Amino acid sequence: MNPVVSIILPYRNREDFLPRTLRSMLLITCRPLQLLLIDNNSTDSSPRICRDFAALHSTADFEILNLSEQTGGAAKARNTGIEASTAPYLYFFDSDDVISPTFLDVALQILQTAQSEVKTSIDIVAAPTTLIFPDGKKRVRYTNSDNKLTDQILTGMLSTQSMLLSRKVLIDVGCWDETLEKWNDWELGIRILAQGAHIHWLDKAYHKIYQHPQSLTAMQPRQNIAAVAQALRKVRSLIGNNPRAAKALAARALILAEECRAAGLNAEAHNLQEEFPLPQTLRIPLTIQARTLSRGMWRTAKFLI
Repeated sequence: MNPVVSIILPYRNREDFLPRTLRSMLLITCRPLQLLLIDNNSTDSSPRICRDFAALHSTADFEILNLSEQTGGAAKARNTGIEASTAPYLYFFDSDDVISPTFLDVALQILQTAQSEVKTSIDIVAAPTTLIFPDGKKRVRYTNSDNKLTDQILTGMLSTQSMLLSRKVLIDVGCWDETLEKWNDWELGIRILAQGAHIHWLDKAYHKIYQHPQSLTAMQPRQNIAAVAQALRKVRSLIGNNPRAAKALAARALILAEECRAAGLNAEAHNLQEEFPLPQTLRIPLTIQARTLSRGMWRTAKFLI
């Protein structure tokens, strides 16, 4: 039975989180479905957990494949999954979160309906996600259905778990950038928007994205600043002479610089602001806001840009 969607899920040393994530996969209503579990050089019991899960739950309409990508890096593992997948639509998920049981059915219906209507073109269906913090608080991640490049640069609204993509679109934009250790979904979203893909946003928030020190989305400036700066440079090369996008990128660098400053990384903060300079009309209000309110800088930048 040919799957309609391939879910690609890389993992590395996630034995404490994988059981919860895998249990949520069993509740997905979309069928036929393919789940690719990609070991990314684990040293704990994660591969055994995934093998046992596949042996127990793989069926004709829910194919579970265990793969291995030992060279390291989530982007490389995701690309390995793309090569092995067989469905026309691809979805990526992280190994410590909980997937919505209905998102794929809802998104797939929109994509397939658009495909059958000659005048309609939709390449991606995206949805907000719900962030779950260690103290139990929840927050729906910001999205903007205008699909502006500047919004993606400032907020990263197109993230790993937020979008169901057609295989063709992902191949056309070049898949995941394996040179980036951090913010590779942020960079992929920018490439997707820059190349004019058509995105349909759902109003409802789907999935539970858990924030913790080991999560891929956790921002820890001291450990990650060099890798994030590399992603900023890659995006600078993508946006070319787009002046609004360049301002948004410099504003994003300033937000990161202020996070570094708050963590005591003054040299790193200075270097970011030197490499991605902002006009004073933007730099001064954003800096004041960062050092007084410590939040909402991206909203101010969006308004000023």
